[in-house]
Formats: sequence, C-alpha cells, structure tokens
Amino acid sequence: MTLGDFTSASGFVFLVLLPTFGSLIALFCTVALVKQIAPNSWLRFCAWEVARKSRSKAHFNPELSRIFCELVRRADSDLLILEIGCAGGANLAAFPANSELLMLDINPYCEQYLRKNLEKYSHLSLKQFICGSAEKISQVPSCSVDVVVSSRTLCSLNESKALKEIFRVLKHNGKLVFEEHVLSDVSLWRLVQNFLSLNRISATLFFGCRSNKDIVEAIEKAGFQNLSVKRKKPRNSLVGRLQPYVVGTATKP
Repeated sequence: MTLGDFTSASGFVFLVLLPTFGSLIALFCTVALVKQIAPNSWLRFCAWEVARKSRSKAHFNPELSRIFCELVRRADSDLLILEIGCAGGANLAAFPANSELLMLDINPYCEQYLRKNLEKYSHLSLKQFICGSAEKISQVPSCSVDVVVSSRTLCSLNESKALKEIFRVLKHNGKLVFEEHVLSDVSLWRLVQNFLSLNRISATLFFGCRSNKDIVEAIEKAGFQNLSVKRKKPRNSLVGRLQPYVVGTATKP
C-alpha cells in the first residue's frame, strides 16, 4: 500500500466514523449537563438502566457460572461472596446455592432493584448491602471473605486502591473472580479507546469506564497469584469493540 492509498483509506475511515463520534460528543455533553444539574436523577436513571440489563439473558456471562462450579467443588464450606459494583444483581444466577452475599455499590438506588431481583434466588442469602466504593471497604473485616467478584467495575475505579482493599478482605487462598474491560487487539480500536478514555468521554457515557487500563497487570502487582485469564471476543457492535473484556480468577496467597 502506498502512502497515498493509506491516506485515502484513513480519510475514508474518518468520514465513516465522523457521524458516530459526533453523536458521542453530543451525548457526552447532554449526560455531563444532566449530571451537573440533576445528580440524583442521574443516579436513579443509572440504577434503573443497570437493573434493566440485569434482567437480560444476553448480559449474563455463563463463564462465571463455570468458575463458581469449580470453586464450590474445591470448597469445604458455603461461600461468603463480596461483589463490588453489584448494581441490580446481574451475576446472581452464577452464585452457588447457600452462599452469603455482601453486595457493594456506590449508587444507593441500586439496592431496591437488587433486593427485588434476589426474590428469584431463595438459595442465596443477602448478608448486607454496602453503599460505598471498593476503594475503601471499611465495613468488611480483613481476611473474612472467600470470594470477591468484580464484573466490569475495576475499569471505573482507582484500581490500585480497590485491589489493595480486595486483597485485604480476602481470606488466605481466597479468590478474586473478575470480568474486566481491556484494550482491544486491533490498533484502530485501541486508538479510539485511548481517545475516549483520556478525554473522559467513556467515563461519562459508560458509568465511569476507562477501558484503556491494564487490569490484569494491576492484579498481578497487587500481590495476587495463579492468574487464569481468558480473553473474550467483543460483541459485533461498536460498544462491544470499544469494550472487549477478559474473564479470569486470581488467588490471594
């Protein structure tokens, strides 16, 4: 390919994506304005939206069920599970019977949807809903939790602080089960991800998400061992390509 061909191709891609980016910028400005003038209304909408997605089978990741089946097989007692960023409880169907749950979310309006969703899962017991950030989980004692679940949540936090807290609350040989956004394998999409993340466009539109982080490396640096990671192909959509993810586990030694 000559330089002229490359320039022409780049120009074509830019023209194709321009309307999409224009729509994103317009949506970004609208959301930023709503968050400023009506923050509680925005939080209520976010809670409703994630609860709506929680009821969708397409949102559920069967890989988490497989991971929990393996954890239960190896466990000698029922599990105490802490889920950070629990929202409306999209992962409840993956949790094994007789588990006790500590469910944490920074949005207080998620609790009503979570409790409503829990009515379908009589084999699970909600020990406590914690309204707060995973960067400081003062309500949970050190070395008290069997499993911590993070489902597309670390990408919206200071991951170093959150992982330090997760490491603290887990028991010896406790598991971190994660489903997190990562950088795309495709250079063009990585460029777009970096642009949207650095300008906080994705954080504003996608509930704080910054998908250009290296979450797996952050988990290793936090002291976890025995990482098992599987990269998942994005859905065939713009949002899916901008937010590919990995599913995996890590162990607190």
